[in-house]
Amino acid sequence: MAEATATPNNTNFQVSAKIRQHEVLLDEPEEKGGGDTAPTPTELVCASLAACTTITLQMYIQHKGWEASVKSVNVVYETIDGIGTFRRQVVLQGHTPEQLPRLTSVANSCPIHKLLSKANPIDTRIR
Repeated sequence: MAEATATPNNTNFQVSAKIRQHEVLLDEPEEKGGGDTAPTPTELVCASLAACTTITLQMYIQHKGWEASVKSVNVVYETIDGIGTFRRQVVLQGHTPEQLPRLTSVANSCPIHKLLSKANPIDTRIR
């Protein structure tokens, strides 16, 4: 289970999200009426996918004892003709060509990838 609670701050569109004992700020860019003081919610989703992919690959590579390592994971979200797509670029070093299919499969098995690539019902209750 994961949980986060967001509350608005005194700055237009700036929000504090409480995640366990951590606090994260989110905001909108100035062109959307925000103060551009923090990442947008969509950027945080991109960061979550990039971080989860990195961690999942690191865990797998360590478990296998391979010489490979993750150099970076970049995620871009864009909407074209009404269809949203995450584009993920993983940069590895020290891997062999034979390891690439398995590492691709491992990247696609990270929990955030699974969460985003499936339809997840959202039960909204307003009180």
